[in-house]
Amino acid sequence: QIFFHDAEKQPKIGWYASKHGASFSLRIEVKSDTNFLTIMSMKSYGPNFVDTILNISVQIVRKGDNQQALASSSASYEITGYHETRTSIHVPHKFELPGGGARAGDSILLDGKLTSGAYFKINGLALCSF
Repeated sequence: QIFFHDAEKQPKIGWYASKHGASFSLRIEVKSDTNFLTIMSMKSYGPNFVDTILNISVQIVRKGDNQQALASSSASYEITGYHETRTSIHVPHKFELPGGGARAGDSILLDGKLTSGAYFKINGLALCSF
């Protein structure tokens, strides 16, 4: 199972996971210095959001390193999808990239997996220098 978007079932744009273990992978070719990753996700009170945890693994592959990421250039982060407030909200989660960030010519490898629960929504991703 992967993260998906189905406009007929989910009229609001985003990437959805609807099964435990759903995952996605991205390879981002860096064009300018990048130090932070921001993931916008939904937090909700609904029963399908209880105990949801998205694990994000990030690796920086340096230009010329033959696709190998060093341990110092790897990090993992967790994002929860549940909260008790009786409304759904979109929350930015800003993470510092490992290894001092990525430079032009490097690649950012991003892997996400729903490690707990069975539902999650990502509204957007952003990369920035500051």
